[in-house]
Amino acid sequence: MTTGTSPRSVLLFGASQRILDECVAALRDLGYTAEGTTDFSSDIAARFDVGRIDLVSLGGLVPADRKAELREQIAASNPRAIVIDALAGIPGLIASQVQEAFTADRQGPIRAPAYDPGDRSIRLTLAGPAAVKVTAWWRTALIPPDPKSDSLVIFDGPLPGGDHAIPVPRGIPSETETPTGPRQAPWFVTVQAGQTIRNFTVAAGQLSAQTRLTTAAAAMARLRQASVAVMPGRPPNRALASRVSTRRPVSAACAAMIRSWAPRGLPDLRTWASSRAWCAAVTGV
Repeated sequence: MTTGTSPRSVLLFGASQRILDECVAALRDLGYTAEGTTDFSSDIAARFDVGRIDLVSLGGLVPADRKAELREQIAASNPRAIVIDALAGIPGLIASQVQEAFTADRQGPIRAPAYDPGDRSIRLTLAGPAAVKVTAWWRTALIPPDPKSDSLVIFDGPLPGGDHAIPVPRGIPSETETPTGPRQAPWFVTVQAGQTIRNFTVAAGQLSAQTRLTTAAAAMARLRQASVAVMPGRPPNRALASRVSTRRPVSAACAAMIRSWAPRGLPDLRTWASSRAWCAAVTGV
C-alpha cells in the first residue's frame, strides 16, 4: 500500500511485544512501513517523526486518558494522521483495520456487514458482483503477558450483487481463557469485497445465546419423546405435562436439600445451578 512512491507509515501502541512484532511483520508484508512500541508514557514527538506518520493504532490496554493525550499530540503535529483504536490484540485483525482505515473513503461494493445471531450468519449486501473473503477472529486466551488468538476463513469466493448470508461454523468458541477461568468474550469479523474492507465486533454471548436456544429446543424434543414412550396412547403435550408435573415435586425437594447443604457465602446462582444439575441427573427433569 503506497501513496505515490512512498509507502504509508504506521505506528502501533500495544502492551504485548510479541503481538506488536507480528503485526509489524504483517504490515510490512502488505507494503507499509511500520513500527511498534509498548511505551505509552513517553513523549511521542521526541521518539517518533510524527509528521511523517500516516496512521497510529492504539491498543486496548493503553489507558483512556493517555489515548486522549496521544490523539491531541498527534493532531497538533500531524492533523492528517489517522488514529484508530485496535479492536483486539490480534495481529491479523489489526493489520486488516489499518487496511480498512486507508480505504474508508472509497465507494466499495459492500454495505454494512453484520452478524445475525438468529441463524448464525454474516449478513452482507453487495452493490454488484465481487470477490468476497470473510474471516472470523477470536481470542483463545487472555492471559498476560501475551494473549493468544485464532482465526478462520469462513468464505472465500465470488458472489453476485444483492443480499447474502454467510453461515458461521459451529467451531468458533464463545469463551476465552482468562487468569480467573473461562469467560464470555467478543469475536471479530473481517469482510473484504474487492478492495474494500470492513471489520466489526460481535458482542460476547451472541454465539452461546443461540447455542443455548438450540440446546433447550433439543432437550424439550427429547423429553417429549420420552414422555410419549412412558405414557403411550396419550397426546404428546398431555404426556409431557403429566411427566413434568410428576417430577417437579421431586426436583424441588432435591433443590431444597442441596441449598440447605450449601456453605455460607456460596452465590445463590451457583447453588441453584448445582441443585438443578444434580436433580436432573436423579429425576431426568
